[in-house]
Amino acid sequence: MFPFVHLPQYGLIVCSECQHAVLPSHVDTHLGDKKRHDMPKESRDGIIQEIQGIPGLRTERDELNRLVFPAPTDPPIQVLRPPRTDGMKCQERDSQGAQCQYIACQVQNIQKHYRIEHTWVNEAKQGRPRKSNVIPVPWRSGVHCQHFFVRGPGAQYFEVAPQAGSQPIPPGDSGFAAAKQALAAALEKAEEEERRQIKEPEEAREPNPWLRRVGWASHLAGLDRQEMRKLVDNIGADEPDLEVLCTGFDWMIQDAQFNAVKEVVGLHALFEANKKEVDKKPSMPFESWMDITTVKKYTKVWKALLCYVFRAENRPPENRPAYRLTDAQHTALENLR
Repeated sequence: MFPFVHLPQYGLIVCSECQHAVLPSHVDTHLGDKKRHDMPKESRDGIIQEIQGIPGLRTERDELNRLVFPAPTDPPIQVLRPPRTDGMKCQERDSQGAQCQYIACQVQNIQKHYRIEHTWVNEAKQGRPRKSNVIPVPWRSGVHCQHFFVRGPGAQYFEVAPQAGSQPIPPGDSGFAAAKQALAAALEKAEEEERRQIKEPEEAREPNPWLRRVGWASHLAGLDRQEMRKLVDNIGADEPDLEVLCTGFDWMIQDAQFNAVKEVVGLHALFEANKKEVDKKPSMPFESWMDITTVKKYTKVWKALLCYVFRAENRPPENRPAYRLTDAQHTALENLR
């Protein structure tokens, strides 16, 4: 059933080429993806039939909420992506008294977890921290971690044992010099990330009422500003699926203009479409015909939103916006790819 590998102890199948788990119901879409495998239907059907014969597989997304993860002392799972080494693991206990297993790879995410789940209060003052002011944190850093799924249930990180060959800092003066150099580099990197990260301002200090209303700062808090801008860039030559999607959107707008006329939907429907307030009847019916400049201006905004969602779904969980698609939306998007 190549390229899939069965992990019987977890009830999962993992694509050895993409290095992440796939639900059996998503195998056909995964193998048919032109950017990943582009496998013919006959070959896909054979693999699907073989997978359906495997007993004990987790087949529903809800089952992933009960997924059992490896022990922290277990070695990395080789068929998954190589472990990250920048994990930050919670050291508190959950409401049941068990050790909390939450791991994040971004400071903002682990801080949010501590605030919400453990009522933690950050002792650091607002503003950029001084290099000489080192404030202890409650979590454990440098955790080696992996995840089974790219997004949704089952995408949380779990700790694994460090890989063989990890080099500790040597003792003595050379170790101190290396540690000092590493600290300076880390501080410089932190300052750069500080400039690039999108921050959630205090509501009272936000001068733009529209930004307070739409909540973009809260939605994108902690993410890289430059990376987020790439999500709405113009469509590249290597994105044929996205180009087809946006072209189809242009056709849909054109069809809507042809159909939003009184000869098709009636005058009453046009008055309803132009209603701005529920209890007030509009003085004019909706007018679908606009000059080409206005049409392009409006559709550009909507196509940027399509690009945003389409591209964001390919990003790893810790680096993607906070929105979540429904199962139906996720299936429809996968079918477009």
